[in-house]
Amino acid sequence: MIKIITRNTIQKQIVFENIKNRYDHPTATDIYDDLKKQNLKIGLTTIYRILNDLVEEGKVNKIITTDKIYHFDYNRINHIHFICTNCGHIYDIDKNDFKKLDVEFKNKNHKIENLFIQGLCDKCKD
Repeated sequence: MIKIITRNTIQKQIVFENIKNRYDHPTATDIYDDLKKQNLKIGLTTIYRILNDLVEEGKVNKIITTDKIYHFDYNRINHIHFICTNCGHIYDIDKNDFKKLDVEFKNKNHKIENLFIQGLCDKCKD
């Protein structure tokens, strides 16, 4: 995958720092609301554009839930996403819990970049 580098504006730095400091898989609107509370005025359209640039650069992952809502996640190493198909909540799972799967892919010369597992979370399974 070719990584595209875009301009590094102040607004882009602010959005990137916001998402780097979060573990809640925010939407663009979540980031917009958070920045607004901090009196940082960056338009929602600009935030979407910046997030798409960050995804293209490989700095941020885009996660699409079953209800077609886009969430974003800083590219932390060694974790998998579990997405609840009922409530849409996204949970991080340590990649070390899936060592055997990782070894299987490496033996076949594959490189896992993203892995999403869908199912029902503890709250929704009953």
